Amino acid sequence: MRERIVASDRCVYVDTSDDDDRAVPKRGWGSYYPRDYDEPYCATTTTTSETTEGATEARDVETRKVQRKEQRVKYFALVSSRNHGTSVSERREIEEEFARRVSSLDAKSRVFETASLTGVDAKLYTLAARHLRRERYMDAMAGDGAFSDVFMTHHASDAETAFFGDEDAVLKCSNPFPGVVGGGKVGDGYRIGAVEAMTLSSMPKHPHIVRIFAGLLERARNESYLLLSAAGRNAHDMRERGELTPRQSRELARALVHAMAHCHANGVVHRDIKPGNVLLSPGAGANTFRATLIDFGVARQPIIQDAYHASLYGTPGYQSPELLLSDMNGVDDEQWTKVDVFAFGATCFFLCAGRELFGYVDDETGEIEPKRESKTKVKRVAMALLRRASRLFPDGGEGAASDAVIVNSMLRFADMKLSRSHEKRYRDVFGVDPPSASSSKNMLERYVIDVVSATQPRPFAELVARCLAYDPSARPSAREILAHEEAWLGVEDDADVLGWDYAKDSRAVEINVDATDSLANASPVMNR
Repeated sequence: MRERIVASDRCVYVDTSDDDDRAVPKRGWGSYYPRDYDEPYCATTTTTSETTEGATEARDVETRKVQRKEQRVKYFALVSSRNHGTSVSERREIEEEFARRVSSLDAKSRVFETASLTGVDAKLYTLAARHLRRERYMDAMAGDGAFSDVFMTHHASDAETAFFGDEDAVLKCSNPFPGVVGGGKVGDGYRIGAVEAMTLSSMPKHPHIVRIFAGLLERARNESYLLLSAAGRNAHDMRERGELTPRQSRELARALVHAMAHCHANGVVHRDIKPGNVLLSPGAGANTFRATLIDFGVARQPIIQDAYHASLYGTPGYQSPELLLSDMNGVDDEQWTKVDVFAFGATCFFLCAGRELFGYVDDETGEIEPKRESKTKVKRVAMALLRRASRLFPDGGEGAASDAVIVNSMLRFADMKLSRSHEKRYRDVFGVDPPSASSSKNMLERYVIDVVSATQPRPFAELVARCLAYDPSARPSAREILAHEEAWLGVEDDADVLGWDYAKDSRAVEINVDATDSLANASPVMNR
């Protein structure tokens, strides 16, 4: 592995401007940029296809992908075969209503669901599925997992309509399939898909946030199908494979802050920011990427009440201390946004270091070992893939670090000492006293700055460290992160986000919906 000199002591910026009070970055060692700033990071993983066992596994995976695609194709063929009316006049009314909804500028009108008290929505769902099947053909699987299959789709050349647009898009299909077995729910495909559909369709569009073209929510089958903008490959895998440079990593971090600021201005907290939920596609300039924040299935927003304990929202290693060690009851909107800020800091650390900041404790050495990004907790609970270590917290099965291990890895730093309320929570949940952080001489702030500044400008490293502060009030807001000029010298925003100030959006949704109610029946009330 290539040697890198820790640049924290030598990375400075110099003022070379005559009439501008900002420091102007210069390339080269001894300037604002560390050495090798435009060289790709070293790969940190070996792809499974590089081993004999991996090649066999890869073939099995491809076989399963083909089978799962065939299942979805058959499902849409079945739904499309249903009648959307018993008479000519009824079918005409349904077709007119469908045309009205898909032509509306309100994205919520393109979310169709079968859970209404009348049969009208079921017929509209049938018609929407039929047009989706006619207009688009399903291509290769773009991503798969325990919780969703994502297929690339293209507009059919012989399609007579384009109700859902004619650009390339992905179809995100909930897993498991089917979502009901033997009369009982398997997973929570309907709800997670509905949360994402309602969140994306309620927010104004943003260049760095995935767009929704259509949503099909079938509550009786516990399934969801979302047609979303195609946005590329995930940053986690690209970083592990050594496909990103430090410059590109900082540029995508800036784009991620834009997306985060837009969410917060519209009353949305993503709650699962991590490298795996940032997709990258080729940018307008040479060697640039376009970053897009995806996966809003566990977002917090006023339309829908949470169905799970606060600690179950997020991915181990990216959750803030207060999310792990409190119920978040009575927390105001601003403090909730700091959960995303902490996850953003952990994401930046991974992009710069190639490993997670918080992880396993080695049983033999007692040392904290890096861990691979794991799955979102609430999805794993819904899939019944976790054992429960206590009444509140999962034990982190399937190779993920448990909450206790994550907290313990935080407590190796003196500046992460638990508050009294968090200490009590720790004892109540885990049944033991928390390890003492006061005896440690290591400081998380210093550690993060040293690691990140080895490949990034020091002001950026300091900003990342601030985002990871134990106290939420000490973390900057997304708007404050964007306004930190020294951290972003040399990073140019895309033209379509210039001028966005992310002031609190006056159109925030006011209505709450009980967790057991139909999600798509929530009609947001806009402030006047």
